[in-house]
Amino acid sequence: MGGSEGKDMHAYWLMGYLGEQRRTERQQYILDGKHGDVDGGGVKDAVYLTGTMEEGSAFAEDISLVVEFSESGNRSDVSLPVDVGYNASLFLGDFNKDGTLDIKVNTETGGSGGYQNTYIYTIKDEVPQLIFSSDDYNDQINYRAKYLDQFKLRVSDLQTDRDFILDLFHKRPEYMEMDIYDEEGNLLQSKEAYVSYIDRGVFPVLRGPEAVYDLLISRRIVGLTNADTLGYVNTLLTWNPSLKNFDLILTEVSITGYLADE
Repeated sequence: MGGSEGKDMHAYWLMGYLGEQRRTERQQYILDGKHGDVDGGGVKDAVYLTGTMEEGSAFAEDISLVVEFSESGNRSDVSLPVDVGYNASLFLGDFNKDGTLDIKVNTETGGSGGYQNTYIYTIKDEVPQLIFSSDDYNDQINYRAKYLDQFKLRVSDLQTDRDFILDLFHKRPEYMEMDIYDEEGNLLQSKEAYVSYIDRGVFPVLRGPEAVYDLLISRRIVGLTNADTLGYVNTLLTWNPSLKNFDLILTEVSITGYLADE
């Protein structure tokens, strides 16, 4: 695309994005948009998400990441690995520690699971390159959760061989009524919980004096039903420039809050 055509498209995007969402000529919507220098050229580029939607629906299909480079006037379009979902959004920040803004894309699956699809792209020679995928993370990072006596739950991180023990005493009345435990806290049935795919989100975390973001990934610990949230597994990742991937900094497990009987 030539410089003149690129500037025309850039102007068209500005008119279309500001205010309410509007249809483009190809019956698409602009779902979100940001401005930032993503190619290191020193000039802010236009970054946005497009997708097709039925009138009155919040569900988008054919979601694509579009980058218009201000310096060259060129444009790049990339279809997301999972190109459907709700509430498509963008965040610009430096994740790979090269001093240039990267592009974080997020969509939601909807439904009872409420899973999040998150992708992070860095720009090299005006081509978006994927450096983080929630799909790959979900496939590679595994946990096991098993109920124990005395209203306990053991969550095992299979990557680090670490175990976390959660106290579920506040679930005692409910679990006794379901004949999972007796009054002494003995487990009556062999039961397992599970750690969900990424559902709470992948959050940018700014650490230290440099404007570099780490990733905080939060996943639910789910008990006997999907509505039975027992706690959360929170994982902090940082970019390793030598290995060109995200390294684990820490993993923590938290329990859901509850009101004690007065």
